[in-house]
Amino acid sequence: MAKRLAADDEEKEEEEEVLDADDRSLAKRARLSMSGNMSNEFVGNNGLDEPYEEDEENTHRDGEQADADYEAAHEDRIRGEMQDKGHAKVSGEKAQMGVIQEVELVNFMCHSYLEVKLGPQVNFLTGANGSGKSAILTAITVALGAKANSTGRGSGIKSFVKTGEDMCRVTVKLKNRGPEAYRPDVYGDIIIIERGVHREGNASSYKLKSSLTGKIVSSKREELDKILDHMNIQVDNPINVLSQDAARAFLAKSNASDKYNFFLKGTQLAQLSDEYDLVKTNIDVIRNALVQKDAVLPDMKDAIRRAKEKVDSVQLAGRLQDEMDSLEKQLAWAFVAQQEEEVSETKNKYKEAARILEKAQKKISELEAEEQELVALSNEKEEERRKYLAAEDQPEDQTLAEVEGKLKNIKLQYRQHEATKQEIKADLNRVTQTVKQLQETIQLEEDKIKHGNDGEKQRRQLEIETMQEKINKIKTQFPILNSRLKGLQTRKDELEERIRLKQEDADKCKSEIGHLSSKKEGLIRSRGDGPIGAYGSNLMPLMQAIKQKKWTGQTPIGPLGLYVKLVDPKWQQVIEANLGSSLSSFAVTHQADAAALRALFRQFQNSHRSKFNEENPTVFVFTPDPDKDISAGDLSSKGFQTPLSLLQISDSNVRDLLVDRHNIERIAVEWDRDKAFGTAERLNGIYVWTANPLARISVRGQTRQSLFVTQWKKGGLFVADREGEIEALQSRLNELGLVDRQNVAERKELAKELQQLNQQIREIVDDKLQRLNNALVQHERKLTDVIQANRDEEPPNIAGLQNVLDEETALLTNTQIQLADCDREIARVRAEAVPLQEARDQLRAIKEQKEALMVKIGDDIVEIAQRITKKRSDQRHYEKKLAELEKRVELTLGEFEAAQQQLDAWVEEVVLSHPERAQVDKSVKKLTKEMEACKKRIDEQTRIVGISADDANEQHLNALMAYNSAKQEIQEMKDLEVALLNALQVRGARWNAFRRYIALRAKVTFQEHLARRGFLGKILFNHHDLKLSLRVQTDDLASTTTQSREKNPNQLSGGEKSFSTCALLLSLWDAVGCPIRCLDEFDVFMDAVNRRQTLNMMLEVATASDNTQYVFITPQDMSGVRTGPQVRISKMADPVRLERQGRLDIHPVR
Repeated sequence: MAKRLAADDEEKEEEEEVLDADDRSLAKRARLSMSGNMSNEFVGNNGLDEPYEEDEENTHRDGEQADADYEAAHEDRIRGEMQDKGHAKVSGEKAQMGVIQEVELVNFMCHSYLEVKLGPQVNFLTGANGSGKSAILTAITVALGAKANSTGRGSGIKSFVKTGEDMCRVTVKLKNRGPEAYRPDVYGDIIIIERGVHREGNASSYKLKSSLTGKIVSSKREELDKILDHMNIQVDNPINVLSQDAARAFLAKSNASDKYNFFLKGTQLAQLSDEYDLVKTNIDVIRNALVQKDAVLPDMKDAIRRAKEKVDSVQLAGRLQDEMDSLEKQLAWAFVAQQEEEVSETKNKYKEAARILEKAQKKISELEAEEQELVALSNEKEEERRKYLAAEDQPEDQTLAEVEGKLKNIKLQYRQHEATKQEIKADLNRVTQTVKQLQETIQLEEDKIKHGNDGEKQRRQLEIETMQEKINKIKTQFPILNSRLKGLQTRKDELEERIRLKQEDADKCKSEIGHLSSKKEGLIRSRGDGPIGAYGSNLMPLMQAIKQKKWTGQTPIGPLGLYVKLVDPKWQQVIEANLGSSLSSFAVTHQADAAALRALFRQFQNSHRSKFNEENPTVFVFTPDPDKDISAGDLSSKGFQTPLSLLQISDSNVRDLLVDRHNIERIAVEWDRDKAFGTAERLNGIYVWTANPLARISVRGQTRQSLFVTQWKKGGLFVADREGEIEALQSRLNELGLVDRQNVAERKELAKELQQLNQQIREIVDDKLQRLNNALVQHERKLTDVIQANRDEEPPNIAGLQNVLDEETALLTNTQIQLADCDREIARVRAEAVPLQEARDQLRAIKEQKEALMVKIGDDIVEIAQRITKKRSDQRHYEKKLAELEKRVELTLGEFEAAQQQLDAWVEEVVLSHPERAQVDKSVKKLTKEMEACKKRIDEQTRIVGISADDANEQHLNALMAYNSAKQEIQEMKDLEVALLNALQVRGARWNAFRRYIALRAKVTFQEHLARRGFLGKILFNHHDLKLSLRVQTDDLASTTTQSREKNPNQLSGGEKSFSTCALLLSLWDAVGCPIRCLDEFDVFMDAVNRRQTLNMMLEVATASDNTQYVFITPQDMSGVRTGPQVRISKMADPVRLERQGRLDIHPVR
């Protein structure tokens, strides 16, 4: 089902492709084909009075009689001409145009490749079944534009594509010579027609090529139709090209109606008949329209009369209308005068608003300039403060930190000595008390000695000694643990200091990595921006806009660094740190341009994402001074190196700006700090810039000042080799990354060691010291208890007490010595602290002085910020007012322009109706009242007559125009009807004459062709019943009964029937003007005798034809056929399956 639908769509597509061509050329081909073999002599006036259609019975009889009369009058003459031509044995002229020379097939049907050349007159294609004979004929019809279903070989054009291929191609070469050749200057002697058929997409396409150049001249179907029409080639005519199926049907199966229909279609008479029927239908439509239009004319005439009466009635109001016209003119010019006054008033309002707006804009510009100056001053203060805050290696701060560190250590030593002293004093008091108690006890014991128990006394004395020994042993461990704890604490302090320093190094490293990464990214982003890329990203559109914009003064200069080059790259950081902000700035020569430039910055930051590295670059306003001389203060002339001497500045204005802003000719430059102080002392008060470290140094008398400068971190301004700088930055980043990773690893190790030290300290403090202290307390408590018990129960041992007293006395002496030593250490520490405290106080005073300076800078910044806020507040006030003023200017300008446009429009309109300006002495209001009064009188008059004068004239004119137009249209339609009737009558008569002549010539020709076989016969035309019958007599001519000898085709044998049908076809061919005739398998039903006779007949007719090419296709052998120079026999190669068929070898039969 799907294949069937696809085939139907394909056929529909092909039919639409050829439909227009068929409609355009069909009538012309019919005229050419019928007029080619008949003259006016045969047409004459015969049948001019006959009707075109024969509907009635009497008309049918009259038509038959007219046909008989016509045949009687002209048969002998036609037969004589044919016999004369036959006796003369004249060979037909070879066609110079319109015949096929070659046919080429590629992937067509079942043939991969096939080519055949054709002669100009008679061609026979022979060969076995499947060799491609019929394919050649099908290819001819397809290439020349016929529909696929007319070939009988496929349901659609795509069915001709060989299985397994995507497309096929058919090429036909038409001869194009002689005086009638078609565009020989373009196509040459041969027109190459190529048609491609695709299995998918667009079904087919045409290529019309020139034999002169081989190039395509056209690919349109319309051009092919013009060629075929010019050469009178009719491949869609059923007579001209009979395919295999059509030939078999015509030879074997056609009845009388089919033959007559075949006759009409082949001679194109059927098409002409259909066109004449359409003309008749149109004539009937015209007649009906004429009846309707004639019925309307009386009413239209009456409307003209009524309109004329109204015109006559309203003419009485003419004088009033004249007065009205005069008032209209005055009023029109009065409106113009009133509008002129309004235009003048609005113009004055606009000028005043513009003046006020200009004054406000000037004030805003002044405020913006003042604000920018304050912003620049604030930036300088901020920069100065940032340099103080960012400086990490200030010598004073370092010295103060060292002094405070030493004082801290001294204080620690002092506190330790004081603590020791207190301990010693406590011990001294305790020992002194003990000695005193011992002395008193001994004295008492001596008194009690007589009453004591010596044994028990000795036991208790031994226990006391043992406890005392343990206590002494524990006390000896305390100094050891304290010494060890002190060593661990010292190590801990060292580790914490190292960790702090490592953290500071890490912070510095990360800060430098961030700075270098930002610098690298900026260089990468600005790769394609050229030198301007050093100052920001996407700045090229902004710079282009600055160049194109119209400025009040000179075109702005900037960034200033574009005009500056560094002589020696080693000074890059010094120059960038001190001049970077100014080198990133712009300069203008007019105050108004400064505001406009800043607005342009904001515009491109929003719309184009233009971004400066230096946020809000400064815009300087300067006055060019071409005669400025800076040589008087130039230190380079005295042998000093200055920033000016380190720079090459290409613009004198940029040089003057840097000189004015930074005194670059009066500042010295040195590499290191020491040399800078020496140079500063010689210059006394002149700043010296240093590279190591970045600082500004000056010396005024005994005062030395060093201000550290922050490194420029907003992109390199003097990078000549950007790619090299990027590589260097990446290399430095890699080094810093390695350093950072090493720093992290070292900090981890130090932190691990610190953790272990803390653990050891906790073990000593929380474990060992605590245990010793607990044991000491416990033993001392037991010793006290034993001594107390001994004292209570036993008399003291005087000897033991004496020993203890001796020991305590020795301990007292030792403690007194320790106390003296401790006092000496305290005195020494105090002596060391005195100069350090003085140095600390002095350094603190310097620091406080700097801090005061910072506070002063901060106060200045706050004061400047307040002033900036005030300026911005004033600016916002004026900007708000400016917006109102701009709206006012825009409004007044709009009012002025609208009033002017209204005035111009009114003047233009008034001039059209009243070219001369009227003298107006009255106001618009008064003229309006007078017009209203006049109009009331006119309306009253109009009410009386019922219509105004303009309406009456318009109605009368419209009625006249409508009536005349209707009459003219009716007359034109009548003329058209008559012309169509006359033309139809003439064409109908000529159509009948064509049909009679063609029928008669076919009859005579048919009889002549049968006579070649020894047969008699005739063609019977029944034009009324649309039938065509053959009667053939095959018996001996001497037979007596004619009726018994005549047979219809069904009574004939197969060969006789085919011979008779071929004779009929040759007779019809004689009436067709196409230069190409094709017939496929004409001898399929013939025996040898009839085939030979038929071939001889066909050869005689074909060779005698003028300018005509015949192509006959037969599967049978052609060896017994008479041949000549006009005959070309081509034997097709036997079909070879599964192999590509090559070029056909064609050997004309001699």
